[in-house]
Amino acid sequence: MEVFLKKIKHRNQDCIGIFFEKSSYTPEVRDKLRRVDAVFSRTHSCWYVLYSKINYKKIIRTFTNVKYQDHKGNIVYHVAGKESREHPHIVNLSTASEAKPINDKRQLVESTNFSAKALKKSKDEMHQTSSEVSAHKEKEKTTSLAKELNFQYVYDFGKYWVVKMSYQKVVKDKFLAHKGIYWNSTYKVFMILRHPKNRAFVHSILGEKVLPENYFYNQQAKLNHKASIFFSTYPSDNRFMRVKVVGNALLKDQVKRLSQMRWDKTANCFLFPASPEMMDSLTIVLEDYLDCIDNQLPSGYLNKRNNFNKKGLNYLKTKDSLLNQVPEKARDYVDELMDMIIAKNYSDSTLKTYTNSFILLLRYFNYKPPQELTEREVVSFLSDLNTKVSSSSTLSAYINALKFYFKHVLGWRDTDFKIPRPKREKKLPVVLTEEQVMEIFSHVNHMKHKLALMLIYSSGLRVSEAVNLTWKDINFTSHKIHIKASKGKKDRVVMLAYALVEKLKQYREMFPSESFVFEGQIKGQPYTANSIRSVMRRACKKAGIEEKATVHTLRHSFATHVLNSGTDIRFIQKILGHSSIKTTTIYTHVSKPKYDEIKSPLDYMKDESELKNKKKPKN
Repeated sequence: MEVFLKKIKHRNQDCIGIFFEKSSYTPEVRDKLRRVDAVFSRTHSCWYVLYSKINYKKIIRTFTNVKYQDHKGNIVYHVAGKESREHPHIVNLSTASEAKPINDKRQLVESTNFSAKALKKSKDEMHQTSSEVSAHKEKEKTTSLAKELNFQYVYDFGKYWVVKMSYQKVVKDKFLAHKGIYWNSTYKVFMILRHPKNRAFVHSILGEKVLPENYFYNQQAKLNHKASIFFSTYPSDNRFMRVKVVGNALLKDQVKRLSQMRWDKTANCFLFPASPEMMDSLTIVLEDYLDCIDNQLPSGYLNKRNNFNKKGLNYLKTKDSLLNQVPEKARDYVDELMDMIIAKNYSDSTLKTYTNSFILLLRYFNYKPPQELTEREVVSFLSDLNTKVSSSSTLSAYINALKFYFKHVLGWRDTDFKIPRPKREKKLPVVLTEEQVMEIFSHVNHMKHKLALMLIYSSGLRVSEAVNLTWKDINFTSHKIHIKASKGKKDRVVMLAYALVEKLKQYREMFPSESFVFEGQIKGQPYTANSIRSVMRRACKKAGIEEKATVHTLRHSFATHVLNSGTDIRFIQKILGHSSIKTTTIYTHVSKPKYDEIKSPLDYMKDESELKNKKKPKN
């Protein structure tokens, strides 16, 4: 396969574009692109990597037939194993080594995947300004903690200072407890957000000025990242206001991380509740760009009654995303179903599941009015769906959605319309042994991640219950955890393991938060369930667990281990929050003692060889 390299400008970054015929794209080529950390650009219709000599060498080592354009504009072929006499135009520019601001979230993610070799040689390769060198030499004290710890400033990486130093528990705990300082376990370095407050904090701990003053949010960055910010009314719903950010991708990424944000796809802008409290939050985020704001809101438009709680805002976001999936002629049917689900106070996940199932039915019949559907047509739809859906529980979810619409929206009785249900498989849950659970915990290094998994296992929690847990729900005195508004809108009380009491208190001191126990990247927002699931997957892979174990497997394992210890199954039902005892009895099929007590009849029989060799009695 022939590959053509060309210098491109992508999102204000110099990149190496990798072009080849579309027909040549095979799984083997895809693996090679992953090997060089290439990303696809829809703008240029090619794959690309950041513009550097290291990335160029990766490409020519990975692909066998590479061509590029030299200084004179001629096409030069780089044959595998041979070096061209002329330096490629693609890596001979000075801009390849210059540090450029990163203006895109995806580029920040790509840039973070640096290699150990690059990190080791970064001090020689990265260009340091005279101000950085003078900052290293500036000393406030003749003796400092920085000398004792062999503190070493490596280089600037994106929006972070990368530093190394010898291990000292007290210093490491203070660093990690500070917002904006992170530990990279892969390369054993600290990542410090390039901010004046973080620099002052590090200097106060180490007793010496060891970091340069090239902050990420400096005056030069503001000039390079000009922005235009517009506040305007939202005619469709005066409870919201439009916020449009133009010309600064980094600032746009900060704004979209705010809670209560919605996205208007038609107007290409953000929607926020039109309340004074929301305006105050936006002002804090945009404090460096106040002179760029064009406020077109009329006086009196902001109203404190426009504040939404988390539940109401989730409903609105879900409704918007689901309505965008159907054409205008079918929106009334979908809107009726969603209004009925919300009126009956069903959860946001139920709203998504039921509505998506109903949209699938409408799409199958080309958005025919659902009241005109016959029983035979619905059965035909379910028959076709069963050939595509592997799980009977998934198919039952579709049937529940259709029955809800026909019964509660159209008002049909069960006798008017009979929908067949599939025969469900009776599968046993995957259960890990106690040794396997401990092995998983031993391969999780981050304190928050390990504590989340241990809490789920020790109390039999669902992952959604763990991420929404607040400090007010934990009673350290009575060793109880109050689970609120869980599945089925039910509250329950579970035990708090004695082994976790001190660990939780230490964790709270290191990572203080006002509400959620496991806080996410944004202050005041919970940690995401998908993040905990990814932690579990990585830990299982490192521990060599062959079973298909998920975070929910820890809940199954808890129930089985508690049952093995002799706890009454009725208590286990209450702890797990099951409405029916039938759901809990499934763990009796996988509990060890019951099977250990049963012996096979073959064990009582004598060996067949003994029976043959047995002599007959003499007459």
